[in-house]
Amino acid sequence: MSLPNKPLSFKDTIKPANPRKQNQVLYPNPQPLPDPKLVAKKAKQKQEYMAFINTERCPICKSQLDGGVYHTRADVSCVANPTHYMAHYTYPQTFPQSSTITLLFDTCGILVNTWVDDEGMIWNAAYQLDMGLNAAWRMKEKKLIAKFSGARYQPSQHLDERDLLEELEAYEIFS
Repeated sequence: MSLPNKPLSFKDTIKPANPRKQNQVLYPNPQPLPDPKLVAKKAKQKQEYMAFINTERCPICKSQLDGGVYHTRADVSCVANPTHYMAHYTYPQTFPQSSTITLLFDTCGILVNTWVDDEGMIWNAAYQLDMGLNAAWRMKEKKLIAKFSGARYQPSQHLDERDLLEELEAYEIFS
């Protein structure tokens, strides 16, 4: 037998409404059921958004995007290599709110962040990643190469490191 001051279970830790009725257990009020029309609308919206995300492709290797797709947003990345491309979409927009493209070479890596600010302006920032021999510090340090606004940056296919750096400089000059 347990002592009268100690609860027998978790249910006994809730104080009863009437102290004279020690056996009365309080249960929280159940949440009201959501509106069935709203549930159906969210399900349809999510289905449409999934179909849209399935049409989008990685700009590097043209593989499909995969990740969490919800009725109001999607956080997706490249299926072949998740470091190639990562993007965050919000529902009514057909372009990513923010995205990251990572291009890795033997001596360095290029990271391009693209985002849309509050006024709707598209910004791109390109960073050069340190690909040192020490794996613990690899890709930790980054140096800003270019920052430009205007169109979303789409890398050209089959560029080596030097050509890509020249392309980014040209984007910065002419944007």
